[in-house]
Amino acid sequence: MRAEAQRPTRLALFLPGLHGGGAERVMLNLASELSARGFAVDLVLAAAVGPYLETVPADIRVVDLGCRRTVTALLPLIGYLRRERPEALYAAIDHANVVALLAAAIARTATRVIVSVHSPLSTGSGATQTRGNIVMHLARWLYRRAARVVAVSEGIKRDVVATLGLAPSQVEVIHNAVLTTDPTRRGRAPLDPDLADLEGRPFIVTAGRLTTCKDMTTLLRGFARLHGSSDLQLVVLGDGPERAALERSAAELGLSDRVRFAGFRSNPFALFARARMFVLSSRREGLPTVLIEAMAVGCPVVSTDCPHGPREILADGRYGTLVPMADPVALAGAIETMLAQPTPADRLTERIADFATERLVERHLAVLLGRPRPTVGAGP
Repeated sequence: MRAEAQRPTRLALFLPGLHGGGAERVMLNLASELSARGFAVDLVLAAAVGPYLETVPADIRVVDLGCRRTVTALLPLIGYLRRERPEALYAAIDHANVVALLAAAIARTATRVIVSVHSPLSTGSGATQTRGNIVMHLARWLYRRAARVVAVSEGIKRDVVATLGLAPSQVEVIHNAVLTTDPTRRGRAPLDPDLADLEGRPFIVTAGRLTTCKDMTTLLRGFARLHGSSDLQLVVLGDGPERAALERSAAELGLSDRVRFAGFRSNPFALFARARMFVLSSRREGLPTVLIEAMAVGCPVVSTDCPHGPREILADGRYGTLVPMADPVALAGAIETMLAQPTPADRLTERIADFATERLVERHLAVLLGRPRPTVGAGP
């Protein structure tokens, strides 16, 4: 009985895999922080695949359900819940949220299930319209069963409430715990050997999964319009289904020798710290944590004013420039202005203090364990 009482509380985080997206990165960050606080943490994956897999700390147990598709992880997840009975199961990404809630309903254990929403549901969910419609239909029924729904920004909360018809009191805004490692130290790390030639050269950087919603085509068109910047390069971090099309667009715009598609990088801070600025060209976001990461190492930011996160992070433009979506002319103008008059690093540091990891992890723990919300450091 004494040994049983000394066992650490087990918490589980459920994801389709560890692909190179923002939701996966912040969930892995949270898992690391929870483990550091003495919890037994299981990272439960529909399939143990993706570039972040090699970055999982040794003290976090990876549970591979061995399923190529997240929907087929339902039965294995039910088995996991009945076998391990974690105190809480925290899921992210819409179809994984649905599977987690359905598994918990069937397993009938005492596990608290919390789902997090990282992107607007109103714009659709799923790789196809049919799958998206099914996910949304199930979400309207199942999200009401969640102990809590976590939205990563105020805009996402409004979207969730409107789209799913949830009570506002069931949805809590908690910003992503992004800065779990020392960004300044990681920013000082040397560049990867294949990027070492960028040292001391002017470049701007963008990062994200290369999908249509990131609209990097607009960024390429805006970059092509820059005047008097023939030595300036654009570095694109990330991979995804649109990479080949973007490479063709860069060639058609005559930018092949000025745009570098660098793929996934485990330490983007080293590039952010050396870049003249970070540019986000998305058509939709939830809370683009990459903006916070760039600002944390003093990198000025230009972003589209897409729903829902950039305006919230940049405080209506106080900490960076906001431009209309899908407007390469406006984007080019904002880049040129930021090159000439970059946002002071101390102003960026002032804003980053609002995303302190300690407070955000405590907020997550309160939700996971059903504790009262912390009163110190109010806000998301």
